[in-house]
Amino acid sequence: MSASTTRRTVGVAEFKARCTHLIEEVRRTRQPLLVTRRGQPVVLVVAPPDLEVDDANPLLGTILHEDDIVSPAVEASEWEAMR
Repeated sequence: MSASTTRRTVGVAEFKARCTHLIEEVRRTRQPLLVTRRGQPVVLVVAPPDLEVDDANPLLGTILHEDDIVSPAVEASEWEAMR
């Protein structure tokens, strides 16, 4: 950000008291929020990048699929307890 860009700044006590509201504001406006302690930067809260979501299948790509969930992952002969 350039020096001419105004960034919203709040103290850590205010952030703690209004955390949910401030996070929602960052999400909605996409403007970063600088949290300070005694005037020194502590953390920069930013909105995540836009992620492509398939409205018809929002969980697409987030779930692992395993065909056989009943059989052991390795043969019984490989189990330490079977030796």
